[in-house]
Amino acid sequence: MEKGILLITIARISSLASGYAIHFFLGQHLGPHPYGIVGVIFALTAIVQVFVNSPRHAIAKYTAEYGWLAFAIRRKALQMQAAFSSVVCGLVILLAEPIATVLHDSDLIPYLRIGAFIIPITAIFYTYLASLNGLRQFNKQAGAIIIHSASRTFLVWLLVFVGLGARGAILGLLVGSLCALLIVQGLCKGQIAVGNFPTSQLIRFTIPTTLSSVGLILLMNIDSLFFKSLVHDNTLVGYYICAATIARMPYYVILALVDTLLPLTAEAIGRKNQEDAQKYISKALRYMLILLVPGSSMVSMTAGGLIPLLYSSAYIKAALPLAILIWGWTFLAFFVALAVLITAEGKPAVIARISFPLVLFDALLNWVLIPRYQLIGAAVATTITMLIGAGLMAYYVLKDFCALIEPLSLAKILVASLIILLFAAIYSVKGLWLLAHYAGLWGLYLALLMGLKEIREEDIQVMKGIFHIFRRER
Repeated sequence: MEKGILLITIARISSLASGYAIHFFLGQHLGPHPYGIVGVIFALTAIVQVFVNSPRHAIAKYTAEYGWLAFAIRRKALQMQAAFSSVVCGLVILLAEPIATVLHDSDLIPYLRIGAFIIPITAIFYTYLASLNGLRQFNKQAGAIIIHSASRTFLVWLLVFVGLGARGAILGLLVGSLCALLIVQGLCKGQIAVGNFPTSQLIRFTIPTTLSSVGLILLMNIDSLFFKSLVHDNTLVGYYICAATIARMPYYVILALVDTLLPLTAEAIGRKNQEDAQKYISKALRYMLILLVPGSSMVSMTAGGLIPLLYSSAYIKAALPLAILIWGWTFLAFFVALAVLITAEGKPAVIARISFPLVLFDALLNWVLIPRYQLIGAAVATTITMLIGAGLMAYYVLKDFCALIEPLSLAKILVASLIILLFAAIYSVKGLWLLAHYAGLWGLYLALLMGLKEIREEDIQVMKGIFHIFRRER
């Protein structure tokens, strides 16, 4: 588990850095108004991509359970994905104008049509990644993710810098994704598909998984789309995209954990080893709490200094929405991690039954709050919805696995995080000094955990093991 988390964490850090490098560059280079348009295109593309990328959960699960059929599973998945993603790409091109009409902005049409071609490329790319994940070849998976991140960042920067503007940003994502696909195909070259795996089994698992993924991606983006539709001001949209982009940090932090938690838990369930599954769950949730709660506290209390540092002072109106929205995305991170456990158990329909009512609830809150409170209304609506969702998901995991985090650990982590929140609120720091402020707060936080005896010998051994693995893998 530690080795997988380390390798995928390195890759996800590169992906996270890439995404933020793209957003920060576009925010500073384009300004709030064009950046608002690009942010909406990114959100729409992400929603559409989920229809074609959701089979990756089925691929990873069945590959982990039936390793001897891994290559046959991938072959069937590639055939299925190539056909389906091409159809979805065509539909997006045809429906670009109606979508732009709903969002009250005809300028979106050419960007949507360019972005549509990203869909089949990423569908095939994530099929290969899911296969590597299920085989627990985390080193190859990590390498492909790093290449994907680097190529997209370089090409977006290049095409925007030479004067192509917002259109260059979309083209950069397209060409960068194509480069990464060619690389990941090379990593899997020479592997021969043996045996047979029924496509129907992939489809049966993928349908409820797709529904759950659609629910999740709507939860992640519905606030931005409602804001765009109800406010009609791309400058304000740019402010909200700025706040939402920074607030996504907790979600990206736990992606590496999620990538390793799914195959490990699925394998433990396949072996009918409830004890191992409970161990993975408790350890993963405890590490999430240790990382996310203090981190979100720092961002929430220092939003006014963080936004000018990452974007510019032109986006300062996004500070208060960010202070609220960071907690919404923290709750969403727990929602996603818990949903992965239910997916590993083979019950993705449960996630759909939770997600879609939450989407409707979130839509209603946004519809009520945005016209009156604008930026603050969207942030509050999202945060309330995510809190409810995380609570419901925790209930299902506790019921099915009889495992969450130990109450005493929860109490200690929350006490230490509350102290950090108070220190962050009392001492206001701006500019590059904010980075030193964060380092000091993290040092204080770790000292508090050690004083409360929440940093255990087991954690020290894990860190030593990760250090040795890092040295060996390097």
